[in-house]
Amino acid sequence: MLTSFIINFREVLEMLLVIVPMLIYVNKINQKSLEKYIFAGTAAGAISSILVGWLIFEKIKGFEGISEQIFQGSIMIFISMLLLYNIVIIQKQNKYSDNNAENNNIDY
Repeated sequence: MLTSFIINFREVLEMLLVIVPMLIYVNKINQKSLEKYIFAGTAAGAISSILVGWLIFEKIKGFEGISEQIFQGSIMIFISMLLLYNIVIIQKQNKYSDNNAENNNIDY
């Protein structure tokens, strides 16, 4: 029970580390009308995460033996590929941001 609480707490903290800077930036550029999209996206993400988690939990209850191991292995590979994809996208975005900052003489 405590382990589940710690994992959920960490995930919520990570979510806040993404959402709060977005809200701060939207306020900084005086585009408060965009806040509703951030909140809508947050709600949609939370709802879809709960639904997908529930569906996966219901499916995995029926697996036993080798089928359970195959399912867990495929989920691990899928998550690893998503993580790798995110790393590549972030690196490309950083290169674009650095080049754009150099062209506009912006110091960070």
